Amino acid sequence: MDDRQFHDAVAPHLVRQRPVTGNMVGHGLRMRVRGMRERLEPALSKIADAALRTLLRQDLLQLARRAKALADQLA
Repeated sequence: MDDRQFHDAVAPHLVRQRPVTGNMVGHGLRMRVRGMRERLEPALSKIADAALRTLLRQDLLQLARRAKALADQLA
């Protein structure tokens, strides 16, 4: 098999490499935020332990403060 035949045989299985742009990174971040929100919202009502709810609330408030600081950088 010569180089041309090899290329033709493997071409359908190659993943095209594309440099990642800033817009691609931004889109990925938006999808992660959306996914986290979609997982958190239904799960919150299922947590019965008061101590765990308190800790989770603190974590979410801290995340909200950091998220606001990041959002302010985008403005």
